[in-house]
Amino acid sequence: MINYSCHLLGTASGIPTKTRNNVSIVLAVNNDYYILDAGEPCAASMLRNGLDYNKVKAIFISHMDADHFAGLPMLIKSMILWARRRKPLKLFVPRGAVADVKNCLAMMYLVDEARGFRLDILPLSEEFEYWDNNISMTFHGNRHIKNRFCRNPALKDKYPDLQKESFSFCIVLKNREMVYSGDLACLEEMDAFINGTDILLCELAHFTPEMLFQYLSDKSVKRIICLHFHPDWDDRNAELLELASKYGIKNIEMGRDNLQINF
Repeated sequence: MINYSCHLLGTASGIPTKTRNNVSIVLAVNNDYYILDAGEPCAASMLRNGLDYNKVKAIFISHMDADHFAGLPMLIKSMILWARRRKPLKLFVPRGAVADVKNCLAMMYLVDEARGFRLDILPLSEEFEYWDNNISMTFHGNRHIKNRFCRNPALKDKYPDLQKESFSFCIVLKNREMVYSGDLACLEEMDAFINGTDILLCELAHFTPEMLFQYLSDKSVKRIICLHFHPDWDDRNAELLELASKYGIKNIEMGRDNLQINF
């Protein structure tokens, strides 16, 4: 029997609150963990939730905003100092960020000779598909980062190399399908892959709840879990659930930090 669970370590948007840390998710498949984004303080949250650093098989970063990446260095350091990790680890980041991530970790002395385990930093792209004996994953580009540069020509002209890609993830397990929205420019960016999924982990920061619920009202999704909450909607779960019901959506949950989802 295959055991699946999803641990929400952080459910805030780019603005953490008193009850929500920045976004990070641990997908557990039997004895292997897959980390989807590494907002801080994901290392401490794993420890407090009894999740073993040595079980992490791969880490996937949807885009390079700090609230999705900034917890990674401490996670690597915790694997060194706390777990005495020796197993190799794969880290996937948008392809334009591979060299920058290597330099960032080197600046913090998290180099090969100091780690004690091999860290392979590998590029994500729409052409790439990850698979192992537990899962397969595909990566769907969106305009979350690109739109930021389009709205700010000065930023685009001065920092052309910072226009990294951003992705949503589609995850296929043995008998389940899951979508993690990452951060979106618009909801319609999920049109190509959302229908028929068993679990949708969807952000609620870059559009209103009404926009999200109207969009989902005619989609075939078995279970919807909201996360990456804009602070305006922090601690307003009952109000959000009532609003979702007005659009005929009953199969929805409001995620919270340290929530374990079994499926």
